[in-house]
Order: sequence, then C-alpha cells, then structure tokens
Amino acid sequence: MRNKSKIKGLYLLTDPVLYADKDLFSVIETAAKNRIDVVQYRDDLIEESLFIENAKRIKEILIPYQIPLIISNRIDTVQASGADGIHLESDYKEVLAAREKLGEDYIIGCSVHFIELINETNQLPLDYIATGPVFQTSTKQYSHSEWGIERITEAVQKSTHTLVAVGGIHLDNVQKLTETNIKCLASVSELLKYSSQPEHLAKFRQVIKS
Repeated sequence: MRNKSKIKGLYLLTDPVLYADKDLFSVIETAAKNRIDVVQYRDDLIEESLFIENAKRIKEILIPYQIPLIISNRIDTVQASGADGIHLESDYKEVLAAREKLGEDYIIGCSVHFIELINETNQLPLDYIATGPVFQTSTKQYSHSEWGIERITEAVQKSTHTLVAVGGIHLDNVQKLTETNIKCLASVSELLKYSSQPEHLAKFRQVIKS
C-alpha cells in the first residue's frame, strides 16, 4: 500500500533539458540523501522502453529513503516501472481514466492553472494538485500569468487536496510563501541547484507547514 500522505515537503521535478549535461541518477541519489521528499520523473523526449528502464533505476534509488516516485503523463509506464503514481496535466478526463486504470492504491496528481478550477478539482479522485506558476519562471513557458501569494493562499484554503506550489520559486523569494500554509514546494532548477547543499534545502523547508 502506497502512503499517499507522502506528497509533502520538497518535490523535485526532473527535466531532460536541464539535466542533459548531468548524471540523472547521481543527482537523484544526492537529493534523496539530503531529504528531498518526492521525485517526479519527466522526459517526453525518449522512447517508452528507455523511460521505463530509467524509472526503474530511479525507483531503486528511492526505495531505501521511502521517497515516492511520480511519473509525468505516461500512464502506461507507471505500473511497468514500479512507480508510486502519476502526474497529469489539466485534462480532467485523463484523471478519471488514470484512477480507473490504476485503482485507489496509486497516487494521482494534476496541474491546475486557474484558481477558478479549484472547486472542480475537489470533485476529482486526486491525491494532490500542483498550482502555478507561483512567480514568473524561465524554466517552463506558461500561457497564463503567475498566481502570486494571494491566490496560492486562497487555493490552499479552498482545496480539499494537498496543494503543491510550483513555478519560479527561488531561494530569494521562497520566504514570501511562509504565511500561505503550503505543505509542498516543487522546483526544477532550484532544487537541482541545491540538491547537494542541505543547508540551502533547509531554507526552502522552513516555509512548509507540517
């Protein structure tokens, strides 16, 4: 049985472009040793067979640390890789299809880009939602504006699911999230940058409510 309450803390997102000149598995192992709480593996650039092989290796790294592995978008690879769950974009029909296919034992999350959709996602069989971008970011191109602190705070209050704040969160602005009651922060570039520096990861962790 997977522990769905483990979607909290620091959520590391992999990226095939940012990780292109790095050893993906070494980065993840270092991050795990330094208390990253969740890892989401995403790579839309490689074939499914290699994706599954990589996901299996990542899962083997994470098992001793009891860190859940979330797969990005590829529903058919979740069970084959031994992952703990899947993250989907904001197609809510896919959420229903994923729950039907995977059952209640797997973690399912999705992206929510507009606060007006929070009530709708409350009706879906989700374990968490990822909202953002919190701040402007160059890592990923969004077609919508940043949420800002006020909307993130409102989303935390309205959502019945664990909320993951993502997008543009850096060491110099993370303290702005202190009063939002957020329980999980996600990042590509920043958590990658500081994955081997626990003293900096601790600064991110300070704003998270247990």
